[in-house]
Amino acid sequence: MGTASCSRENRTPRHLAALLAGSLSIRVLTSDRDLGDSAPFNSVRSGSWQELTSGVGVFYGRGIQRGLEFVRSLRGWRPAVVYLNSMFSFWGTIWPLLWLRFCRRECRVVLAPRGMLKSSAMAFRRTKKSAFILLARMCGLFRGVEFHATSAEEAAEIRKEIGDVRIHLVANVPQTPLRSLEDREFTGRLRLVAVGRVHPIKNTHLIFEMLSHAGVACDLFIVGPEEDAVYSEVCRQAARAVQGLVSTVFCGTLSGGELEQMVGGADLMISPTSGENFGHAIFEALASGTPVLISDRTIWRDLAASNAGWEFATDRIQDFAGAIRSLSEMGPSARQTLRQGALNFANSYVAKAGYVEAYGELFGKS
Repeated sequence: MGTASCSRENRTPRHLAALLAGSLSIRVLTSDRDLGDSAPFNSVRSGSWQELTSGVGVFYGRGIQRGLEFVRSLRGWRPAVVYLNSMFSFWGTIWPLLWLRFCRRECRVVLAPRGMLKSSAMAFRRTKKSAFILLARMCGLFRGVEFHATSAEEAAEIRKEIGDVRIHLVANVPQTPLRSLEDREFTGRLRLVAVGRVHPIKNTHLIFEMLSHAGVACDLFIVGPEEDAVYSEVCRQAARAVQGLVSTVFCGTLSGGELEQMVGGADLMISPTSGENFGHAIFEALASGTPVLISDRTIWRDLAASNAGWEFATDRIQDFAGAIRSLSEMGPSARQTLRQGALNFANSYVAKAGYVEAYGELFGKS
């Protein structure tokens, strides 16, 4: 089995490989850098294979390196299943589909769009994306391809954009939640974190509007690549407008350990996103015992009832602001209850999912 991409923002391939390492032989072909970065990760050897864990090899490389390595792997290793973890990436999806279609390699192909067919995602560069889908259908690139949806909503989105194709509905694989929470000292000043691209689809600018209405002194750490220079400047201007109240740090991309420490040490994770297929950053906050304040455009629901956080429609800015004020007024005991509620919420999700059986069935089907 091979996966096409494994950026820090999309962590599913890493969790999936770790989950199935004991039962399948897995090779992962992925980028050697995060989206928008000019240099590769310090911790990887670009252009070569490394062992992630027993039974899992990973090739880190730039686009054409991965493209050529995919062909070599297909010829020499002859995988039973090729798993493509993207929709519009040339080297991660389009090149493999072209090679598999016209060189007629015999293996199953499973494509996971990862939320890229959502209406909110398709709204960006809609003409270009729709043209590719139309051309791909005309050329038969999707012929025989099976699609992996992680929710009923995503399955509907796939059918809407691609047509009548075979779809497997299997939930995303998240990180393993903490076993228990360590004690933490709570200060009067809130420590907030937002994780994800600084991009209009993530509604990063709304965070500053919420904080302006909340009127609470806090530290805000925004973690993620700044893809859109114009939008990034909009967000920086919004940060400057509230700088007397909010201390904002644009952190860029952090390493895995740095990110875990940042999220685990926060009082609240904020994500007013326009839409998420799964929302790994949200789940990883919950799994770290960090409550979340998010939009209602994700799969995560009834957070307040579980003492795990809050979710609101993005036009309800005052409700977001009220939740922030409420958190700032809580004492240590109430904040600890929220932390435990977040961790319990994550553990409950994992317990109900049955990942090993579900993915074993997905990759074992013929």
